[in-house]
Amino acid sequence: MSLGQEAVDKHDTMVDSLRQYGEALRYVADTAQAAEDNAVGIMNNLLATVEGL
Repeated sequence: MSLGQEAVDKHDTMVDSLRQYGEALRYVADTAQAAEDNAVGIMNNLLATVEGL
């Protein structure tokens, strides 16, 4: 394998790894946002319950 091809292969591997990390970070961010939205919903329900007492 030529050095040029080896460099291209390493670059492609790194790009693929970065893409996978990006997808994983996007999943974590989306999950965190969903958890925050759920927490806000729970707090709003609790506040409505307290106000109804």
